[in-house]
Amino acid sequence: MNNVSNQQLFLDDIKVLRALNQAQKSLQVKSFVQKGNLNRLLPYERIDNLMDSMDTCVPIAPYCGGLATGEHCGVLASLGLIANRPCVVVANDYCQKGGSLSPLGVDKILRCIEVAKKHRWPLVFLVESAGADLGQQSKVYTKTGRIYAEMARVLQSGVPILSVVHGSATAGGAYLPGMSSYVIMVQGAEAYLAGPPLVEAAMGQKVDGQALGGVDVHCQSGLVDAVAKDDGHALELVRQWVSSQNYLGCFEKLKEKDKKDMGEMLNLVAYDSSKPYALSKVFDVLFDEGKWDAFQSNNGTDTVTVWGGVGGHVVGVIGNQGPFSSVGARKAASFIQECDVRGVPVVFLQNTPGFGCGRDAEASGIIVAGSTLLKAVTLATVPKYVFIIGGSYGAGSYAMCSRAYDPSMIFAWPNSRLAVMGAQSVVGVMDVLARKKGKKLSKEKRQQWVERYERESHVHFTSSQLWDDGIIDPRLTRHYLILWMRFSAVSVRGTKVD
Repeated sequence: MNNVSNQQLFLDDIKVLRALNQAQKSLQVKSFVQKGNLNRLLPYERIDNLMDSMDTCVPIAPYCGGLATGEHCGVLASLGLIANRPCVVVANDYCQKGGSLSPLGVDKILRCIEVAKKHRWPLVFLVESAGADLGQQSKVYTKTGRIYAEMARVLQSGVPILSVVHGSATAGGAYLPGMSSYVIMVQGAEAYLAGPPLVEAAMGQKVDGQALGGVDVHCQSGLVDAVAKDDGHALELVRQWVSSQNYLGCFEKLKEKDKKDMGEMLNLVAYDSSKPYALSKVFDVLFDEGKWDAFQSNNGTDTVTVWGGVGGHVVGVIGNQGPFSSVGARKAASFIQECDVRGVPVVFLQNTPGFGCGRDAEASGIIVAGSTLLKAVTLATVPKYVFIIGGSYGAGSYAMCSRAYDPSMIFAWPNSRLAVMGAQSVVGVMDVLARKKGKKLSKEKRQQWVERYERESHVHFTSSQLWDDGIIDPRLTRHYLILWMRFSAVSVRGTKVD
């Protein structure tokens, strides 16, 4: 492996991601200035200013939407510490279509609610939304109702929800504070199920926004619990509210010994997932003091299973060195079950071409072995942390705890690819099918299939569709894992409801 060029490929991708982050912020600034909102905070500033530190802040699905498809998302979200307590924060991006809810934006909010509910972390909404994106009503209308249903279930479990109404909260946007356990409203903000234009059209009433749903109205209606003079004051009130919640456990701050130079990861893991590399060297970098213990090291070597410490937390790690064999799948299933019995979280390092196929594989019981592994992944009760560090294809992706298997978190490296199969494999299948019909797959058709699968398996596309919780710099893998595990040791009291 050419380490210099391999590392540079990763660095080039990381540079692109940073440029995209900056471009998103620049778009907010441009919209902000054009609308004359000079005394208010930008959407990303509301989150950043609320967090204790960006070092303990994990953005959730930051590339959902426009990264590859041009679709607007309209939602920003992060997991981080507020008053030294973990919270999930969701902010409407009012710089995009007035913070209206798009299909992907709804999915992102639902993912945030899922994270908050699963870990029993308070949920904070920073609201400024025009409601549903009317141009996409057929795709957004019915699924939006799921947001409010899930909010009710979160509250039933004893996990609190706070909403800050920063600006206009219309229709569905108004139900975010309506479904919350505590509401802060900024002076000048408005909340109503139907805005002044619709009220005039439907009711014949001419009324301005403040008279219809301003602070004075909602202090009387019962919606508002506290009033803030501006955005900054509102965030101070949020911090006070978080401090008053009844938490179990305390966040353990990261120490110097928890920090390791992960730069070597860019050399050790092949950027091209078809090229082999030594997982043992990856473990040396990932684990505390480079110490780890293997599980059945001489059995099913296509699947690597080890235990080790990460930031003082014992974890089990499953990695791939080729397609799953029957032996490797059974070994992984046994390992997951053993971790579950011990109460040890499982970390999946996804880089799999899938399950083995062919006569020998079928005769060895690959279907039964694969199904056994899928059951083990599904039924494991311990936290499941996923990093897609290469290609992740077919049912092999399922077996390595992809989105459908409810991982606690799932992050992708910039070189990752995710699809039912690789582009060349698709062309091979289509070619065989064409020949069986006495036809020949044209060069143009081949190219079309390759281009489609390369585009739709690329991490920019998959992350835009919320198939992961974000694309990360590989050097932050250990940091994110430690943060999430330490956040998980802290939760609010209440009754757990599945």
